[in-house]
Amino acid sequence: MKRIFSVILILILLSGCSSIHGAAKNGDIKTLNELLDQGEDVNKIAGYNATQAAIGVIFTPLTAGIVPLIMVLTWPYDNHDTILGYAAAECQLEAAKLLLEKGADPNKRCDSCRRSAGAPLLQALYAHGDKDCDRKALMQLLLDNGADGKAALEYARRNNQPETVLFIQEGMEKWEKKKAIKELKARMAARRKAIRTVDWIKSNQEEKTGDEAMAAGKPEEALAHYVKALEASPYEGEKDRHLREKLIKAALSIAQRPSIPDKAQEHSARAQAFMKKAQGVEGYEQAIAELEASLLIAPWWAESYFNLGLLLEKAEDYEAAIASLKLYLLASPTATDAAAVKNKIIDLGVAKEMAGKK
Repeated sequence: MKRIFSVILILILLSGCSSIHGAAKNGDIKTLNELLDQGEDVNKIAGYNATQAAIGVIFTPLTAGIVPLIMVLTWPYDNHDTILGYAAAECQLEAAKLLLEKGADPNKRCDSCRRSAGAPLLQALYAHGDKDCDRKALMQLLLDNGADGKAALEYARRNNQPETVLFIQEGMEKWEKKKAIKELKARMAARRKAIRTVDWIKSNQEEKTGDEAMAAGKPEEALAHYVKALEASPYEGEKDRHLREKLIKAALSIAQRPSIPDKAQEHSARAQAFMKKAQGVEGYEQAIAELEASLLIAPWWAESYFNLGLLLEKAEDYEAAIASLKLYLLASPTATDAAAVKNKIIDLGVAKEMAGKK
């Protein structure tokens, strides 16, 4: 009977540290994938460890099961709480990558565990993997995915590790900027959506009339119709860019180039003021809004397209930045900086590709 009790206890103890935690600890990517595909919770907390169970087996015959029972009630959980924590503690970089891709929380820890080793970043800081362990790459991975570095910073300061302190601080700042940029893009999209009033019938009719005017050699008339078509369908992706290209070509065909309305110039001046006073991405957001407003009033204005392209680059909206700079080149065919802008467009294309791989 005592032996049966011991066996049951062993099974209970072993159940806490599941095979998925073991796979993470050993860097077994195949098993991790299989278990996660079968529905394992990627943020599962580990329970008791196998060492406890083994000790329980040794003592059970001598204590009639009392010691194992005390162990169940008093022994602390395994140090490495989450699956990601196991991977971080053993410096299993590829396993950590997979877990984060699958939705692992980089800040989850077991607060109820008596000897919790802390969140994954702290565990990565003193990871005890083999000699090939790239601890820095592991920590960077966690920071890039939003790991809170406060506890790791405190640990590094206590242990007189100034380089590590600087590394964590830079990683946290990079993540905060990334998060701010993401929020900025969401607000920009919401703002455009809020002011967008699409009248496809009017837009298409005005565009058609503009095409007819251009064919008849009347670029001034064509420009007026294209502007109305754009006003009826602003920020509509390819439609927006297509109309801007047509109206820029119409403007270039006019012997005396159209002037820039005062209201458009006012929006441009406000954009410059916002940029000078910008304390972060909020300044970009307001400046971008002002330049976009100026380009709804004067959508042939080359200078505003150039400035907007540079601002959109800062906001990491690379696709929109490329489109804006291409419109600048179209609107300013004799630009002395054409070669430099073309190289900038190539750089932005590479940045867009790299951002897509992250």
